[in-house]
Amino acid sequence: MNFDFKRFAVAFIAAVFLAPPARALEVIAHRGVHQSYQDNLIGRNPCAEMSIDKPEHPFIENTLASMAEAFRRGATMVELDVYRTSDDKIAVFHDDDLGCKTDGRGDTSAQTLQTLKTLDVGYGYRYDKGKTYPLRGSGVGMMPALEEVLTRFPGRKFMINQKDQSLQTVETLARILNGFPASQRAQLQYLGARKTYLALKKLVPDIGPELSEGAPIAACALAYFLTGAFGHFPAACRNKGLQIPLRDGEYLWGGFDQFVRKAHAFNSRVIVIGVNSAKDVESIKNIPVDGVMTDKIEVVGELYGNGTAAAF
Repeated sequence: MNFDFKRFAVAFIAAVFLAPPARALEVIAHRGVHQSYQDNLIGRNPCAEMSIDKPEHPFIENTLASMAEAFRRGATMVELDVYRTSDDKIAVFHDDDLGCKTDGRGDTSAQTLQTLKTLDVGYGYRYDKGKTYPLRGSGVGMMPALEEVLTRFPGRKFMINQKDQSLQTVETLARILNGFPASQRAQLQYLGARKTYLALKKLVPDIGPELSEGAPIAACALAYFLTGAFGHFPAACRNKGLQIPLRDGEYLWGGFDQFVRKAHAFNSRVIVIGVNSAKDVESIKNIPVDGVMTDKIEVVGELYGNGTAAAF
């Protein structure tokens, strides 16, 4: 075989001197546009998210209105939470228990979709130490079914967060998703347990990639902490969608930039979560992350301009 010096020279110059082609990151609105809860209360009681700051907008998480507003504010993707109902539907709602956020009681998955649609999803939000409930009455009938979401936003991207680890939920999800076009399924990503994603992937082969959470992320973090200083990128971090809190970046060997570049070398994506302010955006603007997940899309969205402003 003859050596093509010209082709080699062009490839070498491109690899060494030219920047890689720009690609836009995903700007993911966590639960759509939602109320700001008081972080200092999280973990103290199961209804801590109901203690909110003074409302600056009327939107309630995981509703069609909050999703539409998130896209309008610059989200390229919306994360939503799902549960299977007792009549084998998929409801979009965050909590496994209805008692905190709604005027209902009991397990979300123990109700029919029709029952869930009678509830007020803004009922439990309290402000001013519980003296006022500013969203009460405004969320009646606003808990959507997954089919409603996908029908309302056919050209949009979503990250489906399966809150349980039920294979029966996977089967219901698959039945619903396979009722939509393949092109739409390809725009959906998955957040949940590894076993449920693999089961879903068998039933819906054209669904998009997963984003790991829980034990896989903990295993990656520990392995990298122990070996990253030696230039190693552990197997636990490879070939995955990794969500890394912004606040944890300072604990990564070499910082976020080095971690992300190594992740890309081993076929992993990195989504930074907790990017909620202009300062946060500035702190990672030169790092080739694959996406950010924000609780403040109404603040962060315009800074990215539908993912293009922070392209790399």
